Amino acid sequence: MGASSFEPRCTNSLEVLCAAGLVQHILVVNYETRIIPMYGRDEVAHKRAEFQGFSVRQRSIDYRSIHAHRIAALHGELLRIGRKFSNCPIIIDVSCLTKVHAIAVAEWLSEREQSDPPVFVCYSSPESYSWDVGNSVLRGEFRELVFCPIGGMNEDDRDPVGMRSMVDVIALLGHEGGRALYAMSGIDVERGLCVLFDDPLNETPGSVARVENSTLIGRILKNKLGDWSYFPTVNGDLSDLHTRVSRFVLNSASNRQVIIPLGPKVAIVQSALAALSVGHGDIWVSYPVPNSYVWPYSYGVGQLRFFEAV
Repeated sequence: MGASSFEPRCTNSLEVLCAAGLVQHILVVNYETRIIPMYGRDEVAHKRAEFQGFSVRQRSIDYRSIHAHRIAALHGELLRIGRKFSNCPIIIDVSCLTKVHAIAVAEWLSEREQSDPPVFVCYSSPESYSWDVGNSVLRGEFRELVFCPIGGMNEDDRDPVGMRSMVDVIALLGHEGGRALYAMSGIDVERGLCVLFDDPLNETPGSVARVENSTLIGRILKNKLGDWSYFPTVNGDLSDLHTRVSRFVLNSASNRQVIIPLGPKVAIVQSALAALSVGHGDIWVSYPVPNSYVWPYSYGVGQLRFFEAV
């Protein structure tokens, strides 16, 4: 299962898996989102045609158009997939899912039984991100800030009075520094864990992230934001990330931990899984919803990684 996108990496895992003869059924998630400039939509249509090319006699393909920014939308699809393919392994490519749907993957994984067939999460990193994306908050390109519990995303669950006060924050930073600051707006942070990701095989995404988040990281390092920890980590070291997040949640005195999911999606899945597995208080999400996506969003295709979800 994966999402169609205008990004070059969205079909990368399928190319590898189909060449190895490991795919029997493909589920493609389509998002109806606004793309600027307009000709970026042509690239979306081109990529959707590429997905159709993977459908042959031995392989079936199914398309689902779902809401791009609701956890429940993808969670429902994952429940359906789990029931339909209850006797075979499932591979989820999170590369081009929306970041909040990476949270939905973690929620679904946390609900599965140990006796269920294995699930593998794969992720293709880009060679680089667009610098223009990080400035989107300055142009007023966020439609809303969703603040809700994982498992919610219903309007009645959004931002009840007092839910933003005295919370612990897990900020997973990526290449959208303005978006991260916007996600933190109005939150009264008791403690914070700031995570920034490096790729040992490609330094460019980490460099972009450092520049884009320099204001936030600088405040943390100078102790201007209170009790915050700064944790630069390597994308592939998910066990260390899982340990850090679990320990942070376990040591929390707050009844609410808030995840800001703006880092690499495979790391978002792992962090949310860690927080949910501890079962300490409520896990919430602060997620700015963009009005549009800027094309090009990323460039090229980097390394493809597979992880067994445990």
